[in-house]
Amino acid sequence: MGIAHAATKSTDHFQIEEVNEAAALATGVQDRDLSSRVELHVSCFDLRKKMMARCVVYLKRSQDAKWAEVGKTEVIPDTSEPKFVKSIIVDFNFEVQQKIRFEMYNITAPSNKKMSAQEFVGSAEAFLAEIVTGGAAGGDRQPVRRTLEHHQRQGPCGSLLVVGDEM
Repeated sequence: MGIAHAATKSTDHFQIEEVNEAAALATGVQDRDLSSRVELHVSCFDLRKKMMARCVVYLKRSQDAKWAEVGKTEVIPDTSEPKFVKSIIVDFNFEVQQKIRFEMYNITAPSNKKMSAQEFVGSAEAFLAEIVTGGAAGGDRQPVRRTLEHHQRQGPCGSLLVVGDEM
């Protein structure tokens, strides 16, 4: 009875492997990792005033309770339309809903590295998948545009453009 049971177990395992292989072939997902690295290029325009601009980028997956900082741009002095040179690199996973948040600051105290000591200008959010696809379902990649909003001010504080390039 022990030998027959072992043979049945072996056959069951073999069948499960065959089913998994068939499912992978049918869906086109064969040992492919559905994640990639994405380089984000950030720029702003129509800011309310000239400033020493810096953008801080946060990421939050659907299962996360808190936002996690993933990078900061350089500081660009005396501008109302910063085009940041330093890009932000993030890991994009197709299977996980990932939201990204961009916070724009006016660096008023350059010697203080804490962002809480700086002037908050506004923030904008998007789904990382939308940035990766260029905001277009038809494949015509465009920068994703968002309005910067401040929780204590009415009206827009400027606009943010983001382009994502898969690496």
